[in-house]
Amino acid sequence: MKTLAELAQAAARVRAEELELWVSEGWVEATLVETEWQFTEAAEARVHLICDLRHDMAVNDEAIPLILDLMDQLYATRRQLKALAAAVEAQPEDIRQLVQEAVTAKAKSI
Repeated sequence: MKTLAELAQAAARVRAEELELWVSEGWVEATLVETEWQFTEAAEARVHLICDLRHDMAVNDEAIPLILDLMDQLYATRRQLKALAAAVEAQPEDIRQLVQEAVTAKAKSI
């Protein structure tokens, strides 16, 4: 966990005031511990992504929430797919084969 000041220093391209705004806008999640914001590694990665979008790619502030929402959906889908793959892998070979055949047939019909 990093504090607001530590994260602003680590990110280098964002001021503490901007980070506070991003938290209030819901772009970045933080936990208020006593009187100080604390940021997880995932939140830090998100801050770097926002910096890349704003500074390197010149994405305007109105588009940031949409991009973040799409990224969140993508990550959630990846987590679900990994869980599904693990569940299928835990099945006996004959069941895995049936699932594979059904997936292959469905993919051809799309």
